[in-house]
Amino acid sequence: MSVSQLEGLVSSRPDVSGPESVRRDTRLLLVSNDAMRARRRPGAVIIVYLFQLVLSFVVAWPVSRGLAATFSGHPRGDSVLFDDGGWALLALRTAYDRATPSIWGLVVLVTLVGAVVGLVPLAALLTSISHATPDLRAPRPRHLAPYVVLVMRPLVTMQAMGSALELALLAVAAWAFGFVRESLQPRFGDARADQIAVLACAVTLLAAGAASVVHDLARAAAVRFRAGTFAAIRSALVTFRHKPVRIFWSWAWRGLASLVLVVIVAWLVPHLSALRAVVPPAADPHLSALRAVVPPAADPQFSALRAVVPPAADPQFGPRATASLVAIALIHQLVALARVSLRASWLARALRAVDSDAAERRRHT
Repeated sequence: MSVSQLEGLVSSRPDVSGPESVRRDTRLLLVSNDAMRARRRPGAVIIVYLFQLVLSFVVAWPVSRGLAATFSGHPRGDSVLFDDGGWALLALRTAYDRATPSIWGLVVLVTLVGAVVGLVPLAALLTSISHATPDLRAPRPRHLAPYVVLVMRPLVTMQAMGSALELALLAVAAWAFGFVRESLQPRFGDARADQIAVLACAVTLLAAGAASVVHDLARAAAVRFRAGTFAAIRSALVTFRHKPVRIFWSWAWRGLASLVLVVIVAWLVPHLSALRAVVPPAADPHLSALRAVVPPAADPQFSALRAVVPPAADPQFGPRATASLVAIALIHQLVALARVSLRASWLARALRAVDSDAAERRRHT
């Protein structure tokens, strides 16, 4: 790498205020503003993705095992959950009502723990994007650990404050929709009242989006400058005030792209014939013989019996089931990785924003 390339990667303002690295007598170098890119740190992005994957698995595994145990005695196993009409899901209503407190308790617990523990890979990602080792390589965990520990306290405080503010704004948006709709419905009718209520709700949601943007800018400022909670919030507010439209759009288009990916997958998965592909083949000769002696739809009871006995040989079953399931799993994980990458790209943009704004303020002082 040439000298000019090195000068382009390393900031002209050396980061001499950081904590001592685990490796003796070494510190991480602050990279230049333009070099703060998420694509330069794919390893850190993968770590954030793996953390979210493990967190999702913790929530999904008990539910999956519960459904598998409930339908383990059925001739077709849990494939009946995908039958037209959803009769198996309706049959779970009573059991679901009894298990609802436990399920929601698990979801709330995992959400709270995940929100706090998730700050560790988040701080590591921000530090890795904005810093490099003396030989201009991506920081390793032993380099990142002191920086992550140093910024955890302000990050946790801002997580609590930001989450409370964003949830409050979402509650206000829901209340505004209902209040405006009920107030204007007698005067303007249902359609016009709903339209005005949506506008009122959208204004509050924009405020919630702006709060989320400022929250991320404050996180970036805390990692970039190792500032305290209120110093980071102050830096974020000043940065957002100087370029509100540009910064908000940088956050918004990435969020919209993430939603578009989800919509595409929701449209694509049914076209993979997933509902029928998950049904296992009827390899049991007893089931085949039972289906052979069950008469056609001459009796409703016999028709119901034939419905739960799978055919002996259906070309849609067998290897196609495995291929469809693998394809669906890969598509979901690719979308999850793409969403994490978009999130990392926005955080890198937030780092560049607070860094460039601070540099501009220094030039004018």
